[in-house]
Amino acid sequence: MANINSDDPLRIVLAGHLYVEAALTALIEAVIPFPADLPVSKESFDRKIRLALALGILHPSEATGYRALNELRNDLAHGLPPHVTVGQVESLVHHLSELQKTAIEAGIVDHVIRPGRDLQPVLVGLFVLLQSRYNSAPEPKALSLTTWRSRVEADQGG
Repeated sequence: MANINSDDPLRIVLAGHLYVEAALTALIEAVIPFPADLPVSKESFDRKIRLALALGILHPSEATGYRALNELRNDLAHGLPPHVTVGQVESLVHHLSELQKTAIEAGIVDHVIRPGRDLQPVLVGLFVLLQSRYNSAPEPKALSLTTWRSRVEADQGG
């Protein structure tokens, strides 16, 4: 997370998005019994959000916050001028779920998100939420034992 430790809001958003996307990818891959059959890293960010929702590892109320981050990242990466406005950060904060806001505010000294100053804690908080789910995900081997595919392969000796 060293790349997020910056005074440059543009760098914070771009690096933060990379960390959030990596955590989301790892979480999805951790709960798919056969991740090699679905190269999640090649999917778009929005598709990863939809996969996480379908797998039940992301609550629908959280999706808007992650989508708002992705929209902010896309605006900055593909638009000019490449700078972050207070309004953009306010929009991101507005789209966070109550769970996300509570988790992020717990890491801020006065427990209040200030859009003009707290971009970094917002991105770190979004990453930490996904990373903590990844850390508590069941082992993929345990998940694969309950699939039809695993039963057929076991019956066939493969």
